[in-house]
Amino acid sequence: MGRFSSRLARAVLAVTLGPVTLGSGILTGGSRLLAIDCNQNGTEDANDISNRISKDCNQNGVPDECDLQPSFAFEPAKTPTCGTDLLNTIDVAAADFDGDQAMDIASAYRNSNQVCILRRNADGSYEGIGMYEVGSGPWAMVSGDWNGDGKPDVATINRIAQTLSVLINDGNGIFKNAVDFFLEFEPFDLRAGDLDQDGFADIAVIGGFNFLKVLWNDGDGDFSLNTNFTVPSYPNAMTLGQFDGGDQLDIAIGSNSGNPATLAILLNIGNRDFLPLGEFNYSDNPSAMTTADLDGDQDTGTSPWPTTNTTLSPCSGTTATEVSPLAMSTRPA
Repeated sequence: MGRFSSRLARAVLAVTLGPVTLGSGILTGGSRLLAIDCNQNGTEDANDISNRISKDCNQNGVPDECDLQPSFAFEPAKTPTCGTDLLNTIDVAAADFDGDQAMDIASAYRNSNQVCILRRNADGSYEGIGMYEVGSGPWAMVSGDWNGDGKPDVATINRIAQTLSVLINDGNGIFKNAVDFFLEFEPFDLRAGDLDQDGFADIAVIGGFNFLKVLWNDGDGDFSLNTNFTVPSYPNAMTLGQFDGGDQLDIAIGSNSGNPATLAILLNIGNRDFLPLGEFNYSDNPSAMTTADLDGDQDTGTSPWPTTNTTLSPCSGTTATEVSPLAMSTRPA
């Protein structure tokens, strides 16, 4: 049966210390989870490795394909009470809104055009502590410190109203009424980051036929000053990152511009301006994007475009091509 590594042996011990159940090839116990057949091919993981069916490049006793899967389990979901539109939640943001060092949740409701603030209680449950009106048709939201007081605020983009709604937090989870900023197009996604390096979080919004609007934060949560940029048609996913290895945040945008779809990189050249680096094609329409150090080289900005034909691996140097710093979730056209 192949030998277990010391890490795997410790996991076995952790499992035996608590209630143990077996189902779908997974042993769970206490707060640890041990996969006996994590790839569910009918063969124990140790045998997969010893028979070279699966690789184990970091020699931790777990097949490489399973190292990319979460090694934890969640308790059953608890549905909090907050208004009457909870089932129509379109997006959420998590932050410590009331300053008690526990993560709270802001939830945007698309039908009632509201944001609900859900406070985390000591027992892990959540309760609604406030409802706030935002523009018509909220579609996505983000949290950030808009006025520089060290307390997380929130903002939503609203597709019907074509606005950005900004809510300022007093630090106790109580928010001022939303202030709206007109976008001039139907928004689809937004990200927050200090794009001009003045110490305040700005907000970038994409949408419409080919629009990117960067709303510059004056430090008091006023986003009246903004700049428009043209991007590939039908943008619907974006992320921020340092793609050229510099110290400024660049922008990556995925667009449903046709078949193939398009990834555009805009390099931040300072003075509140961006330089289009180029457009790169890929097969499917993007629905979400993020930036991460996927190849473990502690650098998310070495390559400004996604490497093609790349196999994800938890260990460096085990694939022929470098894993891109960009990760995209796609959906059929």
